[in-house]
Amino acid sequence: MNLHRHFHNRGVGSNKPVPNPAWDTLSLAFAALAGHVRFLVYDLAPEDAPLRLSRTGITLRGSERWTAYLSRRRALDDGQLTLVLALRHLQRTERLLAVDWGTAHANAFLLIEPLDPEIDLSSARQVAARDVRAAAERRDAALVESMLRSLYGSWVYWPAAPATEDGTQQAGLPLTEARATLFERLQQALPDIFPPRAFVEQLSRLLRDESELFHGRTVERARSPFLTRLGLPAVYDPTLVTVAVRHLVNEGRISAFPAGGGGFFQGPSVPVPDEVPNELFERMLL
Repeated sequence: MNLHRHFHNRGVGSNKPVPNPAWDTLSLAFAALAGHVRFLVYDLAPEDAPLRLSRTGITLRGSERWTAYLSRRRALDDGQLTLVLALRHLQRTERLLAVDWGTAHANAFLLIEPLDPEIDLSSARQVAARDVRAAAERRDAALVESMLRSLYGSWVYWPAAPATEDGTQQAGLPLTEARATLFERLQQALPDIFPPRAFVEQLSRLLRDESELFHGRTVERARSPFLTRLGLPAVYDPTLVTVAVRHLVNEGRISAFPAGGGGFFQGPSVPVPDEVPNELFERMLL
């Protein structure tokens, strides 16, 4: 029996899942593992994975579980960081589809897989999956959390845009400390993978190649590409984009205009004064 089907049994003639305390227990354990932040469980077994029907990837063949996953993901597609906790290591194409296909804010979804590529919690054929299921059926949330802690996690990310199927890298996020969470480990890893200078570098490239994305828009809107384009630095701190824009204005690469009029800033001769707070600077126009 497939593990995810066990947790998602449906009543006869019904399209709605039957209430399942075991799945609720597993969800609580995942929430604790994530750090009680926004998360989404990617619960598809390999046979339920979506398949491209064309080279463009515009058309897919998806299972019922894929459709249900898309519905849950759509409800969280607002640009806030969201962990996507996969029950197994995904194939290259599937990884890209899981976070990028049909999303408005692909770069806000952070994909986390088990540390061991052989682990597949969607399959009851595996001992680890059966043990997790048994503990969940007993509603032993503490034991389920302990088991999951030993199995997670590996952060799958795209270090360059545009994101491609072969362009992934992985960073281990082992939860060796007693109360460590995946979100805390990510907060430590993100500045190493995407340091502040990466935002300046990528913003410089976008200004050079796609300046129409910025002209006539507020400084705050400069975050948009970083939220929508998989492969750009993930916005773990919104002020990083603001500071990057400010840096480029002060270098003279782009102008910033106060919303109420009255001149402009473009360094190095007319830099943005240090006393102008980021909150005010973000309302200026580029």
